[in-house]
Amino acid sequence: MRTTLRLAVLGMALFWFMAGCQPQSSTRTVRLSIRSIPQALLDVQLDTLDMISLENLVIAQLTIDSAGSTLLEFELPRPQFTRLQLGDDFQTLYLTPGDELTIHYDTTGNQVRFEGTSADANHYLAQEVLIWQQSGLYENEISAETFLARLDSTKNKISDFLRHYQDSTALSAAIGTLFKHRYELSLLMAKQRFFWNNYFAAENKEIPGAISSVWKEIPFDSTLLRTAMPTYASVLYFYLYMHKYPSVYPKGVSKTEVGSISKNFPFLAYEKIKEVSPPPAFQEFFQAKILDYSLASFGITPAIDSFYTQFKQHYPSSEYQSSVETQYQKWAALLPGKVAPDIRGINSDGKEFSLSDLRGKVVYVDIWATWCGPCKGEFPYAKKIKKQFEGNDRVAFLYVSVDQEVEEWKKYLRKNQDMTGIHINQNPEADANSSVYKKYMIWGIPRYFLIDQQGRIVSVMAARPSSGEVEREIRKVLAQATPVASL
Repeated sequence: MRTTLRLAVLGMALFWFMAGCQPQSSTRTVRLSIRSIPQALLDVQLDTLDMISLENLVIAQLTIDSAGSTLLEFELPRPQFTRLQLGDDFQTLYLTPGDELTIHYDTTGNQVRFEGTSADANHYLAQEVLIWQQSGLYENEISAETFLARLDSTKNKISDFLRHYQDSTALSAAIGTLFKHRYELSLLMAKQRFFWNNYFAAENKEIPGAISSVWKEIPFDSTLLRTAMPTYASVLYFYLYMHKYPSVYPKGVSKTEVGSISKNFPFLAYEKIKEVSPPPAFQEFFQAKILDYSLASFGITPAIDSFYTQFKQHYPSSEYQSSVETQYQKWAALLPGKVAPDIRGINSDGKEFSLSDLRGKVVYVDIWATWCGPCKGEFPYAKKIKKQFEGNDRVAFLYVSVDQEVEEWKKYLRKNQDMTGIHINQNPEADANSSVYKKYMIWGIPRYFLIDQQGRIVSVMAARPSSGEVEREIRKVLAQATPVASL
């Protein structure tokens, strides 16, 4: 959990590689057989990628039979990438409507061969990933010169491999062309990652032209967009996250100006997108992406609500509507006045404690971790705020650590005994549904909540201690004779 949840997609994309379109069958039913799995009672799941939220969408799932074989049968609307999960192992598949594909494994669980329609394409995907694993492009702390040399070498190896593979198999020219697009996008993704690790947060650091040019190399191809290709999803996400979104905030702006800009973020972000004149399909796509990012960053605000209304009016039949609406409704459940989802954890003595135990008090909740520098940077400001409410039993400060290393959290508390308040650690044994990350739509920390005396939400995007606004907001809630949470 040391990186924001959204950055996990970069690693996930290594499992997913694109393929291309080919004429669709008259039926949408796909039959996928898996043979000779060495373990019994192994869970099998097939999913695809939501290009907006970057979440996995389950297509089919079951448990293999005692003979170590299984059959997945499902409807597929168009050719697209899917990810097959066998226990803890993943296999990228490219499937088309009407496919009948069998995957044969040996007794060790290693894939040996494909049989049936799309066999050539999927065998290629399984082989090509080995080149990426040996590329050295994702090693940390390598120089730009070494990285660019490896990038060029990898490009040549994959280009040669693809050419020889097409010459020796029945892989179609159309899919071969799309495989070419795939490795070109994978190379772009590698450059984006190198930019992130070495230049994104650096001040006045000279960036080699071959690296800085990555933002001008992004293709806007609607055909690729429809294949649910994770590599393309990553490239487009980081194009926005590292290039377009930061440009909304001019360098040197004050905190007050940042706040003003953030209030109108979706509209300002889309103005930056329009500067590159994207084709119509990408105007729709980028607006949906901006909505998804804005909701994750700010929750539902008047500007985001307005932007979403305009999106629905302009694209009433958008294929992205379901994804955006799902995210919107999750945030709607966290609007001011809603009952705050309970947060359960254990204190340093190992006893259970919950947010609901503080009913009757105004609660300022701080989500943090010992490894989070910005989180700890706020503690001196929080100390001053708590001083203003010393002895006031109507106010509580709840610190929720998300440290997976519980002993590190306990050690930090022992060394910082002046860090008053109620401290709990999110129960490491809790299932995903009880996670504070999931309940409160968190994808980065620190995060702060303000909860009123009735256990209702005042804000799940409360001000940081360093903002100078927290004391005033707490007193505002205290002053309400009948607590009614409001924006």
